[in-house]
Amino acid sequence: MSITETGSKRGGGAPWVKILLILSLAANLVIAGLYAGHVMNRDEPKRGADNQIRWIIKLVPEARRDFTKEHFRKIRDDVRAARLKRVDHMAAIIDAIRVQPYTTDALEAALQARRDGSQARQVIVQSHLVTLLNEFSDAERIEFADNLEMYLQKLRERQAERAGG
Repeated sequence: MSITETGSKRGGGAPWVKILLILSLAANLVIAGLYAGHVMNRDEPKRGADNQIRWIIKLVPEARRDFTKEHFRKIRDDVRAARLKRVDHMAAIIDAIRVQPYTTDALEAALQARRDGSQARQVIVQSHLVTLLNEFSDAERIEFADNLEMYLQKLRERQAERAGG
């Protein structure tokens, strides 16, 4: 049987096949892009003080968000420096575990240094939150508290769902 008898030859065929191949390629590229974005975001988790700042910005009244962002930009370098110290703290914990002779005192001291570093980051953010709220009007502070209350209610509902489900 020749190519002309089967009706299939190179470059021929139904146009819908080409469209289907292009759509399939596009879908694969989208999926690969989403996966790459997920992996890239996973490399630098958003936790601690950075996460607290993001939530504060979400909770402030809409009209004060730019002011709040600028307010917290002032401490960005301090927060980043404190976050980078976490690596040093973890290295000290590892060293305390490996040291010969091993002592619980050395490990507890390294763990305490890590806790102190985490607490220092929280103190930086919390003190700036207090300063920020001092700049707000009574109505803005009440709106912030209302937004925080709604957030906490949603959080409690999610926790109840997880506990019950």
